[in-house]
Amino acid sequence: MSEHIDPSDSIDMNNLAIAAAAGGAAAAAVAGGGGGGGGGGGEGVEVSSRDRLAAIAQGFDSFEAEMKIGTRQRREREEFKLSELRDGMKRLDSALLAEIKRRTEMNKSTQMVRKLYI
Repeated sequence: MSEHIDPSDSIDMNNLAIAAAAGGAAAAAVAGGGGGGGGGGGEGVEVSSRDRLAAIAQGFDSFEAEMKIGTRQRREREEFKLSELRDGMKRLDSALLAEIKRRTEMNKSTQMVRKLYI
């Protein structure tokens, strides 16, 4: 059985997408198509409410998983950036130490030359 949803109906697309993930009966209930199957109206609404709640709960599970993955990826990117910064700081520190050593040696030799000529 195919369920038809009229695009001109005023429906909440977010709820429809969540309900569609839970199954056709929930999608029909959200879209205004009533309960699932040929059962009584009260029972169909109760089942579709359960389906909607299950779909919403399932949506939270996937949201939580996506948040964990995103958090892990962000942390890995930050750790990589920190590692690059540390490496850069080490290179700069060693270059600075080499420059200090070179200038110290140059000052010593300049002083020795001055003492010889004075």
